[in-house]
Amino acid sequence: MQFPNLKETHFLESLWWGLEYLAGENKKIEDRVRGRLQLGPEKEVVGLVFSEFGGGPEHTVALNYFVWYANSLIPFLKIFSKAYSPKEDWRAIFPGVLKWRNKVSAHTAYTDPRSDDNVYSQEVSIMMTPDWEDDCFIVGRWISVVMLAIPITIGPGRSQRPTLS
Repeated sequence: MQFPNLKETHFLESLWWGLEYLAGENKKIEDRVRGRLQLGPEKEVVGLVFSEFGGGPEHTVALNYFVWYANSLIPFLKIFSKAYSPKEDWRAIFPGVLKWRNKVSAHTAYTDPRSDDNVYSQEVSIMMTPDWEDDCFIVGRWISVVMLAIPITIGPGRSQRPTLS
């Protein structure tokens, strides 16, 4: 994606490229996981080899992609909003990403607790693992009641990627 010649252009384009790259890399892992799914007669998932806590390199890499994605998406949205003044408020579109970034990826509730972080939310902020749901990875589902408003995903058609105009 290209942005008009503004002082923000280089940084916006760099962040956008990084977001697309991370989404593509995450999709490669998701495609490998799809190859291991056990499907029933109605094509529903009946077994998932991936779903185990801390399940190896794919868990580690996918979790890092979520951390990197959230930590790039929020600055992108802030700079984009300042440069273009879109009608829509990105905070209303991406509340799960913002909260996850603030509680987990940018500064964990474990190391930087805020007044609304109870002991449990502090502990789970460092116990993240990707889950598989709706044919893609998500993070934050199993703790959504405690600290997240919306689980977040990375990828086309499912992601909370910038679509502001």
